[in-house]
Amino acid sequence: MRIALFFAVCASFGMLRIFHAPSVFSQQRVTSRPHNVNTPPLLPDSVVYMHLFHHVAAFGHRAEELETRKEDSHVYRNAFTEKLKLDKRQSELLTQISYEYEARERLIQAKVQERVAAFRSEYSGGRLDPSNPPPKPDPVMHALFLEKQQLILEMRNEFEKQLGSSEFERINGMIRTRIAPNIKLVQPSALQRLSENGEVAPVEDPRK
Repeated sequence: MRIALFFAVCASFGMLRIFHAPSVFSQQRVTSRPHNVNTPPLLPDSVVYMHLFHHVAAFGHRAEELETRKEDSHVYRNAFTEKLKLDKRQSELLTQISYEYEARERLIQAKVQERVAAFRSEYSGGRLDPSNPPPKPDPVMHALFLEKQQLILEMRNEFEKQLGSSEFERINGMIRTRIAPNIKLVQPSALQRLSENGEVAPVEDPRK
């Protein structure tokens, strides 16, 4: 088992682990509905809004690159505006919050990489001896996991505060119906899709 892969999962705060943080999960809103084997599981806000903030920021950066080259950026600039039926102010607010989330998440990720480097240095080639038991979960990594979850919820709450409760409920409903169903949880069989530094796969072209 590769240490790099183990901590890549920790670094990306794999979706399966989120349900083991009751203090964070209890703050999140999940609307109940009847169980149906054909219905995907409802996701907590930290998963949904992390996905949303990542993609809004990525599309925003892509739009800026195209605009710098004097190329058409409409598809990227308006992808979430159209999907969530946002007005100009709401769209700008979502982009602003997504950029802030991205910047603050990057600081947490830097701390994660420091821990990864420290653990790698303890094992030759970044590999565990299969004859020895795996190391116990790192409390610092767990604290960083919780810090990231709190950051997501903080930015979600700021989005709600700036929008107002009525508009937030409308937009949150759109997020739940138009964004959340496209989120795929990371399963053990798909861990190879994570890169060495724990980043998720690139966002898809919205034109596809």
